[in-house]
Amino acid sequence: MKFDILENKNLRLILEPEDKEEVADLLEKCTHRDHGFLADLLDYAGWSQNSVLYPTCAEQVGGLTEAPMITDELEMDDDGTVVSIGRLWYFGDYAVISFAEELLEKGETTFTYYVPQEGDVPMAK
Repeated sequence: MKFDILENKNLRLILEPEDKEEVADLLEKCTHRDHGFLADLLDYAGWSQNSVLYPTCAEQVGGLTEAPMITDELEMDDDGTVVSIGRLWYFGDYAVISFAEELLEKGETTFTYYVPQEGDVPMAK
């Protein structure tokens, strides 16, 4: 697995051929085809435990969507409340297509960069 940030700030996840079988197995065994798979995928790639990319959700960042979300920084206080986040990306077409299936079929999928708005959870410094 690898990723890159495009010129428009969107985040592209890229499935390398040697990972396809393992990622397909993750999808087959996951508890939720979007959020659960995303957490498993980022863990499999080593990105969550190495502080590179984290799965998040709208409830944590003050949003009103069910879209799968990724951030590159996530700071929480002792009770689990998000204090600040880094850049945030979401998969906006979640109601039409599964990003997981798109990743397996096309070898890549793209999450849209979220442009911060006034009143959002503070961005990490």
